[in-house]
Amino acid sequence: MGLPAFDVLGFLLELFKGFCVLYTVTNLAAQHYRTKLLVLLHESSGPNHVGIMFFLVLSGLAMIFPIQLPYLDVFFFDLRLSVIILSTLYIGVADSFIVATATLVFRMLKGGLDWIWWAAGIYVYVASAYLIIKNIRSRNLGLFAASVVITALHLGLLAILSAYHPGFNFVSPFVAADNFLLLAMTLLMSIPLSVHMLDLSLSRILAFQNQYSELQYKADTDGLTGLLNRRRFQELFSQLPALYPGKPLSVLMIDVDEFKKYNDTFGHPQGDVVLRRLAALLANNVRESDIVTRYGGEEFIIGLPNTAAQEAVRIAETIRGAIESTPFYGRQITVSIGIMSCTTSDISMETMIAGADTQLYRAKKAGRNQVCLEFVI
Repeated sequence: MGLPAFDVLGFLLELFKGFCVLYTVTNLAAQHYRTKLLVLLHESSGPNHVGIMFFLVLSGLAMIFPIQLPYLDVFFFDLRLSVIILSTLYIGVADSFIVATATLVFRMLKGGLDWIWWAAGIYVYVASAYLIIKNIRSRNLGLFAASVVITALHLGLLAILSAYHPGFNFVSPFVAADNFLLLAMTLLMSIPLSVHMLDLSLSRILAFQNQYSELQYKADTDGLTGLLNRRRFQELFSQLPALYPGKPLSVLMIDVDEFKKYNDTFGHPQGDVVLRRLAALLANNVRESDIVTRYGGEEFIIGLPNTAAQEAVRIAETIRGAIESTPFYGRQITVSIGIMSCTTSDISMETMIAGADTQLYRAKKAGRNQVCLEFVI
């Protein structure tokens, strides 16, 4: 018996259409949610919820839009094997088991409980893909090997099931050997190809996201100290009233005492070293919720959400003392700190900064290396 009529170009067109669906959804979803994929089998401390949801969407779409063989409507398959293989690479084996479980549920919801025997094989596929990709250094070779091995395992499972379950007879090597050979040929051609095509898509998305993140980082941070810059501080600080409605709010304005003299004496490169060390000291002496910024020159500003006057003074004194006790090149470095604090966040950012700046001026006039507070009820 010869193989059934098979239009190769038609098959490739159907395969291309399947790629287009997954490629489009991959790009749209990744750009909208900025998908957090952990590359090269890296396991996180907890489930990668965004990555899991991302691959679940791809798995569902791969089943909803099956690839059919031209002129043979009885034959159709999807690219969920490709999605499962790639999930082990991008989100690790543990999270891929979650994707596999949901995929099994998808299959049974669509085809009935008998399909549990078909879908149960995906657990073996996940473990196999993980071991193969992990132990083959070449990324492309690892993906190709995983695709071929898992497709072969899948075909073997189909052959066994078709021998014992009438519902699988349309791919049975015993009932219709030529049909099974045709399916094997198309799967062995499409799965490795689709894995590499989708991997290329995901790799490009991740590269674009990394470039975007790098550009965003440069736009939001001060190049010398690595702290947030003035523009980003203004954006974040203006959001605090909405994030902490009715809560107290404080601002610290910090200035390095006689910094111009230090630069003139020891040079600007050494002055830059001082600013970087000060930035580290500030970051290490505040809370995670606080907004630490290089405001300009030798001035720093810290936004303290949900912080009353007494706590703001304590934080300021901690910072002042830490800087005073830290050895620097050439001579001791001290700072003056002005505080503006109010019992409610219903006050403008400009008013808060102006009040802190006024108190900073008072601290300078009082002899430097001091903390001055303005408190508004």
